[in-house]
Amino acid sequence: MTSTFEAIADYDYSDHGLSYTVDASALGLTSGKLYRFRFRALNYMGASTYSDTSRFGLGALPPAVPSGPARRADDAEALEPWNTNISIGLEWGAITGGALPVLEYVLYVDDGLEATPREAYRGPLAKAGIGRLTPGVAYTFYVTAVNYNGEGAPSPLVSLRSCVPPAGVVAPALVRSTEVAVTLRWVQPLDSGGCEITGYKLYHDDGAEGPITTAVAFVADPLQEIAEPYQFE
Repeated sequence: MTSTFEAIADYDYSDHGLSYTVDASALGLTSGKLYRFRFRALNYMGASTYSDTSRFGLGALPPAVPSGPARRADDAEALEPWNTNISIGLEWGAITGGALPVLEYVLYVDDGLEATPREAYRGPLAKAGIGRLTPGVAYTFYVTAVNYNGEGAPSPLVSLRSCVPPAGVVAPALVRSTEVAVTLRWVQPLDSGGCEITGYKLYHDDGAEGPITTAVAFVADPLQEIAEPYQFE
């Protein structure tokens, strides 16, 4: 049977061994195709047997995902939410084009303490949900793309905290009132969402059953550095 391999000449010697740069136009190869390579050694007595074959694609490694992973909004029809106080949903822009197609993406995450990132997801989708996180901790993520020749450069680093908006807020209660003012009091939400509460917003309607959308401007205590921290009244 005739061999499907063709001999290549004019390779170069380097400090790391024998090397050859494949020139697509000189050898009549096609960008994007996968080619097999093998070699054999020659001495005074002749040629060795052929080596095992290696397969490579004629194309560059994937580029970096430009903006890195971002928090993914929960799907309304999903059985379980992506984002909770112990999980984060992420998505990133899929890479298209290039001589070699992207086969999969790899998502990395640290432990929230800037330790060496670990692989948290590997697959063909440009989205993933990462669970078993600690509530409120800021985790650092980045993503890479992989084609037949290997893994491309990492995306920019993105820091996200494992929490969601507070839940379980109850109606404010009346403490006292006059003809020109009312004092209201409320309690902290039943669920902080995993992150610390940083303030409250109070709204009222027009007194005629209109939308409750007008925000109340809080008066800050002069000893407070910000206007609305942990304010209950």
